[in-house]
Amino acid sequence: ALEGVRVCVRVRPPTEKEVLHNSGLAITTPSDGQTVVIEGKDHTVKCRFDEVFPESASQADVFEQVKPAIAQVSRRGV
Repeated sequence: ALEGVRVCVRVRPPTEKEVLHNSGLAITTPSDGQTVVIEGKDHTVKCRFDEVFPESASQADVFEQVKPAIAQVSRRGV
């Protein structure tokens, strides 16, 4: 039986260029750990994922969280 795909995202910090040019885009991660809110000049978009890592999370933090799922899939040969 196939299992569902989990979608995890990491919000990166803004680049120097984005800060310098005031991109007009604000990305926030509410404390529920599953939502990303993208606020533009004319609209707001709210997206839900299985897991959201805030911009304070490192690549190592993300890997530690998803490593068990990767190991499980590789053991099954999927």
